[in-house]
Amino acid sequence: MSNFIICCLTNLFRIYLIDWFIKIFCPDSTPKPKKKILYIVGFFVSNTGLYWIFQIPLLNLIINFIGISLLTSLYTKSFRKIFFLTFSFYIISMTTEGIIISLFVDYTPNKPFNQLYAIIVDILILACVLVAEHLVDRQTGKDHIPNLALLLVPLISIVILYLLVVNDTDLDYKVMIECIGLLAINFLVFYLYNALKNSLHHKYESDMLRQKMQGYSTQMETLLQNDEKIRIFRHDMRHHIMELQILAKQNDTDALLSYLDQMNQALTIQRESVSSGNPEIDSLLNYWLYKAKQTLQTVDVQVRLPEEILHTFDINSVVANLLQNAIEASSQSAEKYLSFSLSLSKGVLKLRIRNSFSEEAKSSRSRFFSSKKQDTLHGFGLRSVRHIVEKYDGVLELNKQGNMFEANAILYLPDEADD
Repeated sequence: MSNFIICCLTNLFRIYLIDWFIKIFCPDSTPKPKKKILYIVGFFVSNTGLYWIFQIPLLNLIINFIGISLLTSLYTKSFRKIFFLTFSFYIISMTTEGIIISLFVDYTPNKPFNQLYAIIVDILILACVLVAEHLVDRQTGKDHIPNLALLLVPLISIVILYLLVVNDTDLDYKVMIECIGLLAINFLVFYLYNALKNSLHHKYESDMLRQKMQGYSTQMETLLQNDEKIRIFRHDMRHHIMELQILAKQNDTDALLSYLDQMNQALTIQRESVSSGNPEIDSLLNYWLYKAKQTLQTVDVQVRLPEEILHTFDINSVVANLLQNAIEASSQSAEKYLSFSLSLSKGVLKLRIRNSFSEEAKSSRSRFFSSKKQDTLHGFGLRSVRHIVEKYDGVLELNKQGNMFEANAILYLPDEADD
């Protein structure tokens, strides 16, 4: 009975690991909860029941392969991806089981063995899943240091489990409770870890939405200021024309030019750095560039965009993440320099940001040179940028030159009109 209870618990934990492994490679897919629960229950009942009744390795292999495939199909419809993920996890599972059985278990086919070793197998699989997540996060640019630190949890658990069961040929209830407790601790630690990671991701998305709303608010305020100035200017237009006529009759060119310059300044909106005609991009750029001009000494801006632009949401995500990082890093430097260039021509979007940064700013081979305090959100930001660049078959280059950092991004946008 004790072996059966542990078998059920380890199978449940194994399915949790399978689901986690699939999510690593399908982060943007969210299956329907009811359908997912139905698949998991069916997988668990068939896997546990058939294994415990028949003890036939080939049957167990087939049931596991089908179960993993069906669970993966909830996240992706690509046959290649389903096969790859199913095969990959099964290789991990078979390898870890083979290692533990060959080292510690006197295994006889078609006969049950001490299920406490199955707990060690599950925790070893957990370590493999963490390594897989670490490698994927590194490719996408996401902060992966916590994954490596958490890897110590299953590794230490394996050592403790080994010391508990290696000398016990019979199943002792005290040892069983201790082993189940360790399995529960591992589950809770990594359940809370994933919950925290999802919470940070939602916080990042909320911050992006807040920035977008602030950008719209800034743009609305700018438009209201502009409308107010135009109404005042229109009211005084007759007086301005009369003054210009007097200066023209007097052939006073200098005074005429000076008066025209004053009229031009009266119509200039100080907070409006960009006016391409595209409200969504202009609002975001004006919001961040206004903040930049408040804290930095030099801000050079060059924007060349058509009024009609598709894919503005993705463009704003890339611009906001790169520009926010550049402003924050530059504000910590002595030079306080920022150069921003954005253009779209013949479907090719080119973004170039160059900023100064202090030597104290963090650096990495494949990440921003940043002084941000919220490193976790910083990781999500870079991950978002890389994901969007890859989506449009583009290129992202991050380079350090002395005390200057430069980010260059090229996106190939389909169905975009020439500027």
